[in-house]
Amino acid sequence: MIFETERLLIRKLKFIDLDGFHKLESNPNVLKFSDGEVKSYHQNKKELKDLISKYANASNDFCHRKKI
Repeated sequence: MIFETERLLIRKLKFIDLDGFHKLESNPNVLKFSDGEVKSYHQNKKELKDLISKYANASNDFCHRKKI
């Protein structure tokens, strides 16, 4: 877990998130205010795997964890 509020849990993505990830990433209404493009299930599966693999790289541009 990265952080949690009463109504929200922010955590690193897991491969079991694929269906929800695809539901968001394939919805043009979700993406219309971002620079993302609607993707197929196969494209989203690959993207999720790529994002998850970035967690292992301390200097990634996806998830930075600051030590306090």
